[in-house]
Amino acid sequence: MAFPTNSRSGGDPRAASLKEPALVQGYLAQHPKLAAGALSAARHFLKWAGAHGIAYKDLDAAAVDRFARHRCRCGRYSSRQLRDPVYMTDVRRFRRYLENAGIVTVPTSVERLDKYLPEFAVGLRASAIASRPMLDD
Repeated sequence: MAFPTNSRSGGDPRAASLKEPALVQGYLAQHPKLAAGALSAARHFLKWAGAHGIAYKDLDAAAVDRFARHRCRCGRYSSRQLRDPVYMTDVRRFRRYLENAGIVTVPTSVERLDKYLPEFAVGLRASAIASRPMLDD
């Protein structure tokens, strides 16, 4: 199953050659006061991504959401960790580090919103009608 990515074609050639330990060590080097749990969350996220064939450059917000919902069978990790808001915050911070390091490619163009506006307007009208107070006659 192919998942949509946020990467431009080609991407950063460094992303393909970097390995999990190097990414986590780079994260720790840039943030030396990280807790052990934050490093564990980063390793878990990368292990999951590797097991699902997701390239590091394609680790977007949707990948983090899929990671949070996965049925964890990742060795020493557990699904209980995924329900911990602090753990998932650590995963999101690590993904942000990957963006800042240029490993995860951030799109530079924004799609036009014109195609979404009519449906959005219908939704706004429906919620406005639903929230009107009922007047007794």
